[in-house]
Amino acid sequence: MAAAVLAAAGCDGRSDQRPERRADAPAPQGTALVVGRAAEEWGLLALPRDGGPAQLRDLASPDRTVREGGTRLPPVAEARHLEGALVALAGPAGRVFRYDVARDSVTELGRIARGELRLRASGEGAVAWAAAGAPDLLALAGDRRWEHEASGNVLWAGAIHDGVAVLAEAEGRATLQVIPHSDATAPPETGGVGAPPPGLVAGWGRRLVFRDDDDPRALVALAVESLEPVGRARFDGPITALAASPSSHEIYAAIADPPAIFAVNRFAFTVRRLATLPATAREIRPSLFGEALLVTDGEAIWRLPVSGGLPVEVRGTWAGDLPLGLPDGGVLSRTADGLRLVAPGGGSRPLEAPADAWWVPVRWVPPVPRPDVAEAGGPPADPGRRAPRDALAAAEGERTAPDGAGPPEELPPAEGGETGPPPGYYAIVGSARQPEGIERLVTDLSEAGFPVAVQTIRDLAGETWHRGLVGPFATRAEADAAARQLQRERRLQSWVTGIEPDA
Repeated sequence: MAAAVLAAAGCDGRSDQRPERRADAPAPQGTALVVGRAAEEWGLLALPRDGGPAQLRDLASPDRTVREGGTRLPPVAEARHLEGALVALAGPAGRVFRYDVARDSVTELGRIARGELRLRASGEGAVAWAAAGAPDLLALAGDRRWEHEASGNVLWAGAIHDGVAVLAEAEGRATLQVIPHSDATAPPETGGVGAPPPGLVAGWGRRLVFRDDDDPRALVALAVESLEPVGRARFDGPITALAASPSSHEIYAAIADPPAIFAVNRFAFTVRRLATLPATAREIRPSLFGEALLVTDGEAIWRLPVSGGLPVEVRGTWAGDLPLGLPDGGVLSRTADGLRLVAPGGGSRPLEAPADAWWVPVRWVPPVPRPDVAEAGGPPADPGRRAPRDALAAAEGERTAPDGAGPPEELPPAEGGETGPPPGYYAIVGSARQPEGIERLVTDLSEAGFPVAVQTIRDLAGETWHRGLVGPFATRAEADAAARQLQRERRLQSWVTGIEPDA
């Protein structure tokens, strides 16, 4: 069995509800709506590889075009979702663009010479660099950009909290470097990592995970602030592929001899075997909301539920955008005959959509921003930390209520008896008469990357209760999904509440 001491990342999955539409969502500009209703919260963006207007399609029904773009985009070699309705594009001649889906506008951000670009994204943004090797980097986060230069030719890069992590080679030696967006401090640098696969960003930009150069069976986690090791896991066979869950709370590692795939959870410090594979995995791709993995050995493709089960082969070819696991358990796949939708239970049908496009899932409605100040006794908020908003919850696991938790039903507050968080939807993770346990709980969740708050209420009997909350979320569907994620990853019994704006 694999043994581990690595704290990496946790599991996530999908919501069973379609997202609700926010009434105050920005209206599309500069485009023509194809159907007579607003777009849903998530959509599938089809970007023509040879250039031209984009199409936004319904995530639940990709046959349905929600809107047609009116702006001609440049040819697209690669595209990555940034946040909200923003997408980073790698274009011709090393040019990097940002496409604003809501406004149907494209902006050139810069150029990196040396031909073909590499473009990688994480929860903290995206980084572009030259595939042929050069020290230049272009980092993106939302509507911001930074230009950096590494100490050597870039082999791999990832967006981290307030900077970029870079694996660069100079004079035959590869080093891992952290380059902050601010030049206030000298960046740390270290060697000893970098064997392929080069690595990934986890822990919401605060952890880097690599296969160890000295031991191909070992995984090492580094703190981005110092590049010091903070955890390690060792498996029975050499590691051949790595991926992080959409919530960045779980790391998936494929090994050879025998071919298998494992998940490492940073909360429980455990490794669990997901499945034995038919062949050695070369790449792993979590589905959009993380309830399944798509795995390839370079030829065949399999879909594997993260909750357990046998891998099921999916017809198609592997590329940088497809196949893509959809929230309903299906798969959007590209074959020699065109695009196909693979049903959750098997079988497939052709999809009437452009096969020569680059497909990107995009968040259509921006999330409710988390407050930048502490709420009602909660821990200080970190304005740079993002909620795991792109990860909806996995299938429900064991439900164990935390010590001191209140009943799962709502506690009705008396008039004037509620204080604290801003309006929105929340997952309640604990309720107690004494605040100390709740404060410890939300502090722990905040350090794990969740947006948190503490709410104080009085029930109808006049008793004072303190609630630990995760949120706010823009929709009840997101809060429901976060509750399931907390139940699975942290074994916290959670339920959902909505807080209305003050009259």
